[in-house]
Amino acid sequence: MSSRKLRLSRAQQKEAYARLRQLQGEGIDVDIPDEWQEVCPLSITPGRQPGIVCDLGGGNTGYAIWVRIVSQCRVIVPGHEISSEWDEGSIELPDLHETRGRYKFGPLDYAVKEVLNDQLERGLRFNFRGDMVEGVIIAYGCEPIPETYHGLVPVRVTLIDSLERSVQKEIELLIAERRLKRDHSPARVAAGFTPPTTRVNQPVATSAIREKRCPASQSR
Repeated sequence: MSSRKLRLSRAQQKEAYARLRQLQGEGIDVDIPDEWQEVCPLSITPGRQPGIVCDLGGGNTGYAIWVRIVSQCRVIVPGHEISSEWDEGSIELPDLHETRGRYKFGPLDYAVKEVLNDQLERGLRFNFRGDMVEGVIIAYGCEPIPETYHGLVPVRVTLIDSLERSVQKEIELLIAERRLKRDHSPARVAAGFTPPTTRVNQPVATSAIREKRCPASQSR
């Protein structure tokens, strides 16, 4: 007796995939066929400027991550995650306040149009193939930079689209000086390095994410 393999329609496959992902999210161990694993239609690469990671004081750490994101088709990105080798789950976006067209957070100081935080909070929206955004993500974590780390360190940026497909990229950041200079001059970073001020095209975007405060997460 011959067996007949059941084939699902595209709509049925998407529905089954969503249900299996929901079960996985609830901690139930289920297998999803490899052919159902869709690839997130986005690519993440380092931006034109180098990023930095710095000490905010009080054991908190600041991140300035320059990225370029390009879409392969129309897609909405309502979620993201940022992690480092020493901080896997507490890196968040701070509550930034504009001052004379700039966002300042500890020693991090960038023109508002360069910063992607507002777009990430609303949710990135790409309208066509080749649509691109580029800029800096300002973030903070409650874990200090280990003393054993020097020079460049990788930070992982993950984007999650509305179909729960994800794409991840490691971006190398330069470790800035570990102690803040508490004066009224612009905060300095690693010797010979100044936070970049290159202007980029205004990014496109849309959605909401979690916020979390650390004692040292106030703008300076």
